[in-house]
Amino acid sequence: MAKLWTRGNVDLAINTKKGALVLQRGEDFEPTETRELADAMVAAAKDAKCGIDRYAVYIPDLKVASDAKTISPTAVAGALKKHGNAVLMANKFGQPFLLIATDEGKPKTEREVTIKKISRK
Repeated sequence: MAKLWTRGNVDLAINTKKGALVLQRGEDFEPTETRELADAMVAAAKDAKCGIDRYAVYIPDLKVASDAKTISPTAVAGALKKHGNAVLMANKFGQPFLLIATDEGKPKTEREVTIKKISRK
């Protein structure tokens, strides 16, 4: 289960083993600077000519192949233009990732539940 990132600041780094841009704990970006972090992530990936690690960004609308290790920076830039909202989250292992989605509508966990009363005979 993902939670909001509250463990301090994060950095952008290039993982040479994966050949992708990743997020890690660091000093550069605060949790409130998510839009600047997302823009810097796209710009750094384009400059380094590498992809963004698929576990560093989650976009609900984006279909990613199961064997893909990276997401193209143009797909992330397009999602930022479409949604315009990014939130810094932590996965179940405590690693940071960006969630890029709209905040319209109710989340799936807040669905209305109807209760049917059963009467005794």
